[in-house]
Amino acid sequence: MPVPDTVVVALSSNFPLEYESVLREVSPRLQLERLAPGAAQSAQTRSRASEAEVLAWWQFSRGDLAALAPRMPRLRWVQSPAAGVGDQRLHEILGPNVTIASAAGVYAGLVAEHALMLLLALNRRLPDLLLQQQQERWAMLDTRFVDGQTMGIVGAGGIGQAAARMAKAFGMRTMGIRRGVEPIPDVDLTLRQDQLPLLLAESDAVLLATPLTPETTGLVDSAFLHSMKRTAVLINVARGKVVNTGALITALNEQVIAGAGLDVTDPEPLPAGHPLWHARNAIITPHHANPYRSSGMYPVRRFAENLRRYLAGESLLAIVDPERGY
Repeated sequence: MPVPDTVVVALSSNFPLEYESVLREVSPRLQLERLAPGAAQSAQTRSRASEAEVLAWWQFSRGDLAALAPRMPRLRWVQSPAAGVGDQRLHEILGPNVTIASAAGVYAGLVAEHALMLLLALNRRLPDLLLQQQQERWAMLDTRFVDGQTMGIVGAGGIGQAAARMAKAFGMRTMGIRRGVEPIPDVDLTLRQDQLPLLLAESDAVLLATPLTPETTGLVDSAFLHSMKRTAVLINVARGKVVNTGALITALNEQVIAGAGLDVTDPEPLPAGHPLWHARNAIITPHHANPYRSSGMYPVRRFAENLRRYLAGESLLAIVDPERGY
């Protein structure tokens, strides 16, 4: 017997099967319909999932959403597991009548922790120490200490603020840039966007945690890197396209900056043989700050909370602004 006022929720084929129970616990009003992969979705959406009001699009790309969306005329909102969805441009496919909600904020602590790991590894020369271990060689190396350093945060949202809290525990001073004029929580000094040169000139570590938008694409170019201290390091846990890869390789190899810790790259995945792999004093991790299998419950909990809010007629969390892209 169907439950009155049933809300059909479509799950993309790669939504983790083990987390469906979390959604069912939200309300008996929810009817979950898992989409078949690829082309098999076409026949399926003409029957069950065609009535969906909600879609869990558990992919980090557009995929075949353009073919799927027209077959879901009742679709009201889409939940993404990604914190930043600006590069996917889902609004261009879904149109103005479909709300997109992201997972912004849910990964803040995980990604900030990874950013601090990269920063500490660069300052303490962990790659060199690991190489010595492989060579069975015992030798002291000159290292730097983050205590007393300044971290400049470009994109002081949830990740940036979490990184600032962690950096303070290591004795660092923090400054951050944001669009508005309100002080950024947990950051010592809030700067306007036009004060980026000041941030670069004073920072010993520049953390990129900004969404990818038309304004931030290619933000880190040769001029940006030359404005940093020669002793400073760049940490990117945002998106690869925020950085001009060619300019970064040149800056590293010519010692314009002291090093880079990169969890994201352009291109991504970084192909074998790419010169960035061998750039001087670069640590590269494979978009690993919030690995899918380890962090999968975080966006699912956000989705469950938004489902509860949707059924209750409350505002959803982390609604994406189409103009800003986040």
